[in-house]
Amino acid sequence: MHLLELKLFSGFQLLDPQGEILSGVSRKAKALLAWLALNPNKEYPREKLAGILWPDSSEAQARHSLRQALTSLRKILPSDSELLQTSKDWIMLDESQIQLDVQRFDQALKMADAVSLDKAITLYKGTLLEGCNPKSDNFDDWLFHYRNTYRELAISAIDKRLAMLLDFNIEQKNDYETIIHYANQLIDIDELQEPAYQALMLAYNKLGNHSAALKAYETIKDKLQQQLGIAPADATEKLYQEIVAPHVVNKQSNLVNATKQALLSTQKRRLSSSTERLLYQVEMAIKGIVDHRIGHSFLIRGEQKKTSCIAEEIVKQIREKKFIYCRKEISTDPNEQIILVELLEVLTIYLTDPQRLSCLQKDKSISLRALSMLKSISTNQPIMVMVEQIQNSEVDLLVQLADLASLIGDHAVLLIMLGDMNNRDPVEIIWQSAMIGAPMTTIDI
Repeated sequence: MHLLELKLFSGFQLLDPQGEILSGVSRKAKALLAWLALNPNKEYPREKLAGILWPDSSEAQARHSLRQALTSLRKILPSDSELLQTSKDWIMLDESQIQLDVQRFDQALKMADAVSLDKAITLYKGTLLEGCNPKSDNFDDWLFHYRNTYRELAISAIDKRLAMLLDFNIEQKNDYETIIHYANQLIDIDELQEPAYQALMLAYNKLGNHSAALKAYETIKDKLQQQLGIAPADATEKLYQEIVAPHVVNKQSNLVNATKQALLSTQKRRLSSSTERLLYQVEMAIKGIVDHRIGHSFLIRGEQKKTSCIAEEIVKQIREKKFIYCRKEISTDPNEQIILVELLEVLTIYLTDPQRLSCLQKDKSISLRALSMLKSISTNQPIMVMVEQIQNSEVDLLVQLADLASLIGDHAVLLIMLGDMNNRDPVEIIWQSAMIGAPMTTIDI
């Protein structure tokens, strides 16, 4: 039996074994516990944690504040709790001592059956650590990745569950009410989820509430036009016609099957919309680089065909802005990765000390291509490094990418990393930790 329960979806809530809420800790203490809970069973240096939560304090003051946060946490924990284990150098959270809603969400998604998806959707109460504001940019940057990841996972879970419900010849009123419930939950997460409005149109129509079905259509039509400048998908229009003019529809047409097909066909449509948003974000990052020399990193995860299309569009953007760039697809051959590791190493050295380039020529282990590229850069010419198939990266390459991402905030550099999220996720905990403080945006497509 777990001693404690921690809920991080839609805020922060710590409960004792009897289900009573434990309160009375500061925002920084909550942030500390959340950070450790999402990265359990690992000894984290105190100086690292102090730097994350108190970046503007001196090292001595930050470590003192960390001790105070630990003290406040221990005061509210049961006296026999072994949740937080510490030494003078490190702090660790024992995963076996706590039940975490995020972990239960992950486990439910792995099962992927209807009951497990229902459980996962129920657990996702809202944005991860919503309202958590410890006033630390480092913590906010780290949290952004987690929020984005779990938001997309929740959307995917609801999509799958709706498709399952529509896959049956449902006739029960409760089934349609469940569809309405899940569709509205999906809209709460992202108001531009067109499949959710399609499901609402079907369910309300089947329940005889035609006005609500038509209102769902008008709502998504207006939102798509106002925010993206596009019209509803053909599948949505077809559903609308079946609702408003059933007498002209083929009698063999089945509205449930039509909606199921609409959900499937709209996945491509959703990609188009998400792609437009992604490219807009990249465009804004490029503007920041060109106008203000504020660097940025993007981790874009999806199927190779989709990420390759994204890569081509980004290359078009940076060519227009006269970036000098390196685009490399990562091979599974470690020897081929060495060249890219060397290039990133030289680029990191160049950004910290441009004068050292002349000295590096004597070092035969340094990639000559990297030196040649950097020599051609004028003071006003920005750089892009694009690596594709990042899931093939060895540890050395991930470390160099993390180093570069952490460094480029004050330089005219754009780092684009693309990988197949259906394979091994490169953003493992060690790398996530190394990325703390880096100006990085993670997007799943």
